[in-house]
Amino acid sequence: MNLKRFRSAYLLLSLMTVACSQEVVNESLSEKSESDEEELIVKYNGKTYTTQVVYEGDSVIYLNQEYADIYENEIKTATDLAIYLHKDESGRDIVEYYNSEEDLQESVNISIIENMPVENISTTLTRGSNTLYEIPIDGKILGEALMFDDKGYSDRRVKLKVTEKLYQFIPHLKAFANFNDKTSSIKVYNYMSPNGKYNGDRWAPTGGVPGNDYILGKDLRTCLLGYQNINYKGDVLYCVSNESGDPNPHEDYDLKKIGWNDKISSVEFKIIREDEISEYYPPHD
Repeated sequence: MNLKRFRSAYLLLSLMTVACSQEVVNESLSEKSESDEEELIVKYNGKTYTTQVVYEGDSVIYLNQEYADIYENEIKTATDLAIYLHKDESGRDIVEYYNSEEDLQESVNISIIENMPVENISTTLTRGSNTLYEIPIDGKILGEALMFDDKGYSDRRVKLKVTEKLYQFIPHLKAFANFNDKTSSIKVYNYMSPNGKYNGDRWAPTGGVPGNDYILGKDLRTCLLGYQNINYKGDVLYCVSNESGDPNPHEDYDLKKIGWNDKISSVEFKIIREDEISEYYPPHD
């Protein structure tokens, strides 16, 4: 073999070695990402728990045994729970369980604006492409919510939108996009301006001149409510957007972490009024 051919062969062998090494690294990283422990903070019945979370196949294991027992014997078997999922300033996931939506709203300091006209979505809906399913809506879009078929915001997705005058509801996700018990990750956007004035046809504070009342955007957020059963029944998951003016969405990367993977059967997308939503609740005595 002459020198030129030897160099070519050596270069090819080197490239193959690097490629094989990279494949091994990628596989190692993939395995690591699946097996790494994650942290979850839980608030339930006036007490806060911190637990590491690991996954074994389709199973979720909470390494804090005290919380694992409570989850299996109380939370998992409870009915009509209201669940608030958010993050602390460090980006750690926090899940709070309440016995009713009233308890959740009072504790988190939010109120849902109920008296806006609602666009009730029937089972005969206009669909988008094969991967994106959405419903047309009139008016300026103040927020969007996306539900994804897979964790990490991938595969098929359903998009809902909200305006000052219209909400979008889907009472039966199976009839809409065959999306019943399919949602694995979620994003919720808030497009309202902090200093924007929103009146939504008299859903502003009472006592003023009709048409002149308004609520500033800084006091408003969008909220996706995902229900365990069709027609907005059963346990409900509250996914509240970031504050107005924040371009980043509320994000839930993998609902399996709290036992809500493939669990949502109906959804409502609304505007809520908030009063200093707490980012983190310290442990209770």
